[in-house]
Amino acid sequence: MSSFVLKIIAMVAMTMDHLNYVIYDHITWLNYIGRLAFPIFAWQIVVGFEKTRDVKKYIFRLFVLAIISQPFFYLLFGEFMSVFTLNTIFTLLFGLLCLCALKKSEFLGLLVTLATCMLSEYVHFDYGSFGILMIVIFYLFRNNKGLMVLFQLANLGVYQFFHPNSIEMYSFVAILLILLYNGKRGYNVKYLFYVFYPLHLLILYILSIYI
Repeated sequence: MSSFVLKIIAMVAMTMDHLNYVIYDHITWLNYIGRLAFPIFAWQIVVGFEKTRDVKKYIFRLFVLAIISQPFFYLLFGEFMSVFTLNTIFTLLFGLLCLCALKKSEFLGLLVTLATCMLSEYVHFDYGSFGILMIVIFYLFRNNKGLMVLFQLANLGVYQFFHPNSIEMYSFVAILLILLYNGKRGYNVKYLFYVFYPLHLLILYILSIYI
């Protein structure tokens, strides 16, 4: 399964998950499908980090996307937030920064990861420390599928322990899909997600006004 196919699955799942907020005010099957999205995007951060020619430009693109997307994220989800939350792109961005630190030094990387996890909970990133750790685990065990699955299960288990009513355990299905990744890029649609993420938030917000 190529990166292109995984990205399409993630974008469809994310859209269905977010569409649920427009149509319903409770968890439905759309949210269960939506659990596929974040792990795939987290994995793509690792793939992008491994393959990019210029990590600084990669970081900058994510930063700009996170800033641009935040108003649309708040418009769509603001009424559902108990506290102000930064959108998912911030989580992916700071996860990428952890990978940069890990590449320089595992010790430094672990310290940066710990600090980032604390920051993500204090500032309220979407997916918080759970999301940061998912990215780091994918990177550390990218060449050992057995350990990757084991540590992702542990991460999911800890999250579920502190959030017993969460449906995030269903995201494990996405991890199984990631095991099918064949190392190929597939169709070259480099900027598709950069356009899609804020655009789909805006479209769903407009739709929510009329439903």
